[in-house]
Amino acid sequence: MNKRVVVGILSYIIFIYWCTTHTTTINTSATNNTSIISSATLSKDDNSPRIRVLIARAVGPSEAQNVIDDVQHNFINTHNSKSQCNRIQQANEIDPFANNTEAFPNHILCESNFVLPQVEVEHLIFARNSDVAKQINNACNSSISNVEVIDVTGDSIKVMNWINYVDEDRLIGFDYVWLVDGDILIRSLNWIAFWQQITLFKPKISQPSIIGTTKDGYSSWHPVLRHQADSRIVAAETALIELMVPLFTVDTWLGIRQIILSLPILLERIKAGGTNYIDGWWCHYAKTSLLEEHQQSPTQDPSVYKPTNHLIDPKNISSITPLMERSCVILYQTPVVHSNKKTLKKTFQFRQTTKMVEKYLVKNFNVAIFGGRAYEAFATVPRNNITSTKTNI
Repeated sequence: MNKRVVVGILSYIIFIYWCTTHTTTINTSATNNTSIISSATLSKDDNSPRIRVLIARAVGPSEAQNVIDDVQHNFINTHNSKSQCNRIQQANEIDPFANNTEAFPNHILCESNFVLPQVEVEHLIFARNSDVAKQINNACNSSISNVEVIDVTGDSIKVMNWINYVDEDRLIGFDYVWLVDGDILIRSLNWIAFWQQITLFKPKISQPSIIGTTKDGYSSWHPVLRHQADSRIVAAETALIELMVPLFTVDTWLGIRQIILSLPILLERIKAGGTNYIDGWWCHYAKTSLLEEHQQSPTQDPSVYKPTNHLIDPKNISSITPLMERSCVILYQTPVVHSNKKTLKKTFQFRQTTKMVEKYLVKNFNVAIFGGRAYEAFATVPRNNITSTKTNI
């Protein structure tokens, strides 16, 4: 064979290998004002059990540093997830502001022997303008390999960012997609405890409970999604998971996305900025379409511990079986901080459009949201060693 041909073939093989092992890409199919700055994939050099998660976030100028801090945070090695378990042995009510929430305790974490599979994460960042894209790319490109930044200048509707970019091709190989606002401090979460419960409960849609930056700070508009002080109340199935921080199984999200794309009126109203009731509608979809259950009005107050709550024994993981694969689940004992940057400008047009979305979903899907109630609360069995009701330790 001609020497020049051999050299050419070898050069081509080397080039293909380089392309599959390096991370920088350009999205040639994106719209004219959108380009991928950088992307990466995680190493798969072993066959150990793992959960793969895509975290997608819309980020404005006031949120960029927070997102950088989250991306650069080492969720596995920077804290001991069980370091505060003594607090839960001493009291029913635990103040999340008294100690770092990164190790906020709960009974399942502290009393079960469940081993969490490895959690692998990739970040998909929707930068509101080119300066934000450059800031995040410069901070993460040299040291963080699993970040993709997309400049979405002129396209500030986060739900449309999700629909346009979080599609079947992007989610190949992932188990979950987490759509997180830029002003959520993911690093404030007890990462191990959260994913432990997600793995055990296997909800279609879920989120951690929300707290503000201070006790009196804004957390969530919906009481049912706020942190519950009673540590025995672990979780609840709800009719609502907020747009702020919803976690979906990949199949659930792709089903929701497909329905939105098939409804031109709804799609146009979302493009115009309307989002109201979407976070109730997708729970309606999960309950009625995926689980084929009838949606009734939720009636339980999840803030009150009752013996009639479904009781979980953390020392007997099989007690969780009846709670698995529910529609929408809020995890109360893994609070996450919402810094409430208020980057969404609620103009008159926004309010009108979002009301139109609400009316459309109520009329066509019979969606109703009950922000203060749950279908069923999940609580832990009482422990004899709890001697007091409150603690600020």
